[in-house]
Amino acid sequence: MIKDFEALAWLQDGFAAKCDGAWEKQWGVSLTSTDDAGWFLSIPLRETELEGRAFPRLDRNKKAQDESWWICQLGEGRFLADCGLRAAGPGGGDRRFPRLGDRLGA
Repeated sequence: MIKDFEALAWLQDGFAAKCDGAWEKQWGVSLTSTDDAGWFLSIPLRETELEGRAFPRLDRNKKAQDESWWICQLGEGRFLADCGLRAAGPGGGDRRFPRLGDRLGA
């Protein structure tokens, strides 16, 4: 059972705040599974308070046997994350996927 919806609620609230009938048609959020047993997340930053902020590429432990790896970066006006199956936990500490707002100073 899922116990912590904090990250999903943050994403949902941020998306809902930008929806105006046009923005969401051009800048939708995407979460898809990948063929390397993980997932890919793309969050639009254009026309948001996070657009134009600096964000260095971050890599965390991409090894075949570790399901908690992740790679995060900015590209084409989006926050992009390629992640292993268990990038969002459990475990906490450095195993957890970085919070976008925390990393961009929001």
